[in-house]
Amino acid sequence: MSTKGLDRFKQDRDAFQLAVQSLEQSQSSEKQLTATLARAILESYSRIIMCAEESKPFIANTYANAPELFVALNLPWYTISQIPFLPTSEPYILDEIDEANGSGLGSDMCTLIRLGINNVESGRIPIPTAFIGLLSPCDGAAMLHQAIARNKDWRNIPVFCTDPPYFESDPDYHLEGIRDSLRRAAAHLPSVDAIGGSAAGVYVDNQVRVASLFRGVTDELFESRVKNIFIDLAHEWNDVPFRVVNDGDVTALAGAISLDDGSVLGLAMGTSTAVGYADESRNITDRISELAFVPLDYREDAPVDEWSGDNGCQVQYFSQQAVSRLIPASGLPIDTALGKPEQLVEVQKFMEAGDDRAAAIYRTIGSYLGYAIPHCAKFYCIRHLLLLGRVMTGDGGDLIIKHARAVLEDEFPELAKSVEISTPDEHLKRHGQAIAAASLPRILKN
Repeated sequence: MSTKGLDRFKQDRDAFQLAVQSLEQSQSSEKQLTATLARAILESYSRIIMCAEESKPFIANTYANAPELFVALNLPWYTISQIPFLPTSEPYILDEIDEANGSGLGSDMCTLIRLGINNVESGRIPIPTAFIGLLSPCDGAAMLHQAIARNKDWRNIPVFCTDPPYFESDPDYHLEGIRDSLRRAAAHLPSVDAIGGSAAGVYVDNQVRVASLFRGVTDELFESRVKNIFIDLAHEWNDVPFRVVNDGDVTALAGAISLDDGSVLGLAMGTSTAVGYADESRNITDRISELAFVPLDYREDAPVDEWSGDNGCQVQYFSQQAVSRLIPASGLPIDTALGKPEQLVEVQKFMEAGDDRAAAIYRTIGSYLGYAIPHCAKFYCIRHLLLLGRVMTGDGGDLIIKHARAVLEDEFPELAKSVEISTPDEHLKRHGQAIAAASLPRILKN
């Protein structure tokens, strides 16, 4: 087994050894508690180093897996993204964030995942016997898997992952999952006065109307068990104010909070297209703004969406599906049999290398966007267009914005003066949606 990537682990192990010795000399109860934690971390580091040097098996995992399972099975393990959380990283963490940015990992994914990918690419962490990860909750998690799959040192290790529950047919599976998340959150609060959340799909008065998360549930069970799932949960929580809305709307609301302004249309170009809107008063409305399946291209031969069956939907123009459709026309030598996420990664690699064929894909998507903005402006008052998602990663995202602006300035000059196109800052990407969702319920004071 390879011992590559042990230098950092040994450096951190030695630092924790000194920390334990220092903490153990203190009589403070707080420092004694900290010493217990430091000893546990030291033991974990030492065990991984021993396994790597003696060719014994150990596991690497992502940040969201349950460590208690590994502990219960007495498995040596570490998490790929653990380094940023440890005090030993302080001398060099900012340099490594810059290194991750410089390698083409865009700032539209959280720093945690960017550093995890960069740790793999830089050979900074030991190569495990197996990797256990997740395919959710975001596109960044999938990109971590792609980084492992293409890395010459990691590509041959077994990978196991928990799939998102899109095709789970049992309503109780979904109900228990949501219950568990609420209980875990409540455990950190003195009391629960209200609950706010968001999810992909259409929600009306907390009723689930259309949602891809429940696509595996039969129509009969959907009507009887899923439609009122959040209303039933509200009853379980003593009918505290409870609000669930579309995730795109919450993204727009988070943008309005961040920008301190209203009339925000948020558009995320990822696996699909997520769109939401916050009005002039910085409120989300009762209008359905799930625009992924709203027509944009009215040609008879416009591309057909595989899920809805509709022609010319926005999802075909503002997501990784758009990138995949444009690859053959660009002439890039990319195998179209690859999954769409993998195709996007390949395009991004060509873009990083300065290949104009990749740039042409982003210029085309930017032109699509430039003509879509006036179409959306017929229905929405837009002062800010907030763009997110993995398609917006890196220089390609900049090209999309540049060419969208060029179309507006050439074809719709008045609109160009009134609409600001931007991408969010790191804080909004990481925390804004959760903060905005928590603000949704109205709490009535006695």
